Amino acid sequence: MTESIFVKFLGVQELPLEAIALAKKYTGMLMTHTFILFLTQTYIVLYVIDKVGLAETAFLSSILIFSQGVLDYPLGVLSDSIGQKWVLSLSHICFSAGYIFVVVAKTIFELSIVYAIFGLAFALFSGAFETYIDNNYRATVKEMDKDKTIYGFFISRVQALTQLTSISAFILGGLLSTYLGREFSFLLQGSAGLIFAIIIIYVLNDYFKVDDPNSMVHLKTRNLKNFFTTSKEGVKFLFHSKRIFFFLAGIILFQTIWMIWALLILFVIYFGYTGTDFLAGMFRTLVFLVGIPTYIVVGNLSRKFINTRWIYKLHLFHAVLFFGGFAIVLYLIPLKKTFNIQGILLITILFTLADLFFQTTIILRQRIMIDLVPAQIRNSVYSLIPTIVGILSVPFMSLVGMLISTINISIGILFLSLFEIAAAIAFYISFKLPERENKDFSHEIDREVSPH
Repeated sequence: MTESIFVKFLGVQELPLEAIALAKKYTGMLMTHTFILFLTQTYIVLYVIDKVGLAETAFLSSILIFSQGVLDYPLGVLSDSIGQKWVLSLSHICFSAGYIFVVVAKTIFELSIVYAIFGLAFALFSGAFETYIDNNYRATVKEMDKDKTIYGFFISRVQALTQLTSISAFILGGLLSTYLGREFSFLLQGSAGLIFAIIIIYVLNDYFKVDDPNSMVHLKTRNLKNFFTTSKEGVKFLFHSKRIFFFLAGIILFQTIWMIWALLILFVIYFGYTGTDFLAGMFRTLVFLVGIPTYIVVGNLSRKFINTRWIYKLHLFHAVLFFGGFAIVLYLIPLKKTFNIQGILLITILFTLADLFFQTTIILRQRIMIDLVPAQIRNSVYSLIPTIVGILSVPFMSLVGMLISTINISIGILFLSLFEIAAAIAFYISFKLPERENKDFSHEIDREVSPH
């Protein structure tokens, strides 16, 4: 009975039994990953700052970002070459090593190694879970969910559950840190990650045979010998057609501004309207909590969007409502690093309303990507996108930072809105261009990687 309720909540009860089993397994594994990863996320940076100082911690963070950026694409190619469960398992081994070593590391050199390991872990993880579910969903569902509305609904429900999981991890991590110490929390997290790495190897198996010509997932072979061929084909896919290029360009542009928003602006707003680390953390938790019912609503809403061309319209709405709204609120209610209930309420409302557009665009994009990207290079493409985003974000983050420091934060946010409008235009151009079948590209890859 409980299992039936859970399956209905995920919205996959109409799918074949194999697809239902896949959905439950993926949800459980992703929730476990989220819980382990978020257990100490709120205070690991504070722990390192206490050890070496703020400026040194910023330097260490740059090492993490650089190492992840350099390794993201080649490790995505590795995932396509040997399978997702192996890179995900290795990812958690690296996370665990980082959490354990951060306790014993004392010098800036030792912590540099720790942060490089974290960068490696994030690069290994990048796109692997998404590749696993997309490839196996296609293999188990076959032609049943042609417009991918069930898939979109399922993904939105999984996001709601992982959001709830992250909040639970925040709370438990805070309690462990307070009563048993941060070092104990890191060691517990590292130990849990090592156990989970072993579980991944035994549980996260594919629901298709690599060399099965009748499978919906056209994987001719998986072998490290294909690494360089797969690497080339992942980049080649970006330029396969103008339609694909502009669609992926839209994703890249939007993710670039979202990275700038998250790294440069978001926590400044949290702190600016609360004034203390504790209240900023509580404000963040509030936003996360409010986001959970939003994900549930989006799941129902996404089913009404049979036409995925709504993506560019939703991005335009989001650019005006979210970035425009934040620019107005921050101009009228300046950030003064003191508790401001008006600012907190207005920002929470903006987050909630804009999230409806934001999450719906994500679901619609995923419904396209699952069929657009060939399975043979899926993880490569999913990792190529954040690699390009990381490269683009460096100069534009400096530009936005300069606008904020020389003029004000509202101007910097309005600049980000222009980026999202550009992303919407890219999506519009992509949908206006003539369609081109993607099957020919899949067959080209099969021929090149085939040992025969």
